[in-house]
Amino acid sequence: MLVAVASARIIATYHVFNFVTDEPAHIACGMEWLDRGTYQYEDEQPPLARIAAASLLRLTGVHSQGQPSMMAEGVTILRSGSGYDRNLSLARLGTLPFFWIACAAAFLWAEHALGRLTALWSLFFLTNLQPVLAHAGLATTDMALAALLTSTILMTVLWFERPTVGWSVLLGLSGGCAGLSKFSSLPFFVAAIATAAGWLVIAQPRRLRAVRGRHVVTLLFALALAAMVIWAGYRFSFGTVHGMRPLRPAPEFFGGLKTVRWHNRNGHLSYLLGNFSERGFRWYYPVALGVKSPAPFLMLFAAGAVVCMWRWREWRYTLPLASGLGMVAAALAFGHVNIGVRHVLPVYVAMSIVAGIGASWCASSARKSVVLVALLAWLVVGGIAAHPDYLSYFNELAGSHPERILIDSDLDWGQDAKRLERRLRELKAESVALLPMAWVPDYPRVTQFSLEQPSPGWNAAHVTALTLLRHRVEGTGPKRTFWVDRQAPTERIGRGILLWHIPE
Repeated sequence: MLVAVASARIIATYHVFNFVTDEPAHIACGMEWLDRGTYQYEDEQPPLARIAAASLLRLTGVHSQGQPSMMAEGVTILRSGSGYDRNLSLARLGTLPFFWIACAAAFLWAEHALGRLTALWSLFFLTNLQPVLAHAGLATTDMALAALLTSTILMTVLWFERPTVGWSVLLGLSGGCAGLSKFSSLPFFVAAIATAAGWLVIAQPRRLRAVRGRHVVTLLFALALAAMVIWAGYRFSFGTVHGMRPLRPAPEFFGGLKTVRWHNRNGHLSYLLGNFSERGFRWYYPVALGVKSPAPFLMLFAAGAVVCMWRWREWRYTLPLASGLGMVAAALAFGHVNIGVRHVLPVYVAMSIVAGIGASWCASSARKSVVLVALLAWLVVGGIAAHPDYLSYFNELAGSHPERILIDSDLDWGQDAKRLERRLRELKAESVALLPMAWVPDYPRVTQFSLEQPSPGWNAAHVTALTLLRHRVEGTGPKRTFWVDRQAPTERIGRGILLWHIPE
């Protein structure tokens, strides 16, 4: 029931929002893999989630459109065949099975270690987190990462307890699929397992003495199987990496690792608390998790973390907390591309299990149960109030101007452009001066937006695009005052677009 209700909430958002900035590119790359048997548009992301996004489209007769760029190709695919809304919904449905996998992995992990009641609590939290619901409803790669990385961590635990051929096969299959979901799965998995193992060395050194030669043999088998799965994901290709010898299997995989390394080393323009940086911010993810997560969930997570620390010698309590901390530590230490909490989405699975521990502890006495009921009611009511704006959700700590804290995929990823077009039709606007993101509406006539002087009539700007434009105009100089600072918006479209009406 929890998963079914959450799935219905996710599907209900499909027709509300326009495609976000990254969706056309992922759809185009997946369609290229299915339709042409190549993977040339971009190698910075592995193909699995992209294939899932394009699969239903391909099954219903949609084909590659032959556009030179992946963005143009993706938009053309979405507008082909039976229509835009249907095609976008089919692409987003490809992500839903990853949400189900994440739910199953979280439940089985918590049930195996902590019992069915805590597992149900964990599943309840995971299916009521706005960031999880948001990215489970988009044709992107982040939900696939959360699902398959969690599955691999669970399989690692089960394999460690019983290093049989069967569990090593499941570990290899899961690990290979995680590697095909997103390249960050590799450092996240290493960090999560290393942190958990380090904690285990301190708390229960005897458990590591149980490691035998059978562990080594079956682990090597699992690694070999994972490598074969990754190679299969690239159609058993063989060639050079970016044209440079030597020849190797799955050159697109190694080329993608090289591209990601270059991107991370050179950084990406990031925004936090009114500041910009090309190298990211040390405390970006703690701040993002703090304002993008529901406040009652954070309280129960804190309670669960205290219980885990109190019982720090018991691995079943420390494993979810340690793995989550390991992933966050890896993102803080090595991540220079800070453009959304979605990049650490797997952390929410571990946090949900820890919050489940906190809920079980609260339910252990009548007095604490009253507090638990109040927090659960707060969480449910807040989730209902947030629907369908899960992507742009911020908790009460962010106040009424979340754009002062975060932008981009945490607030405005271009998703509200469809709402803007609908609103302009209602207003019978003849033209609009627009600062767009990924989508320019077909109605009405669109003119150029200016920071220096508003156009008479309707002016609209995406929050992310407006913030980035101000940064480009101001450069490294002092802050300037523009007309958008003096003129309050007439209304806000969703949470991502500001709309002004300037009298003639």
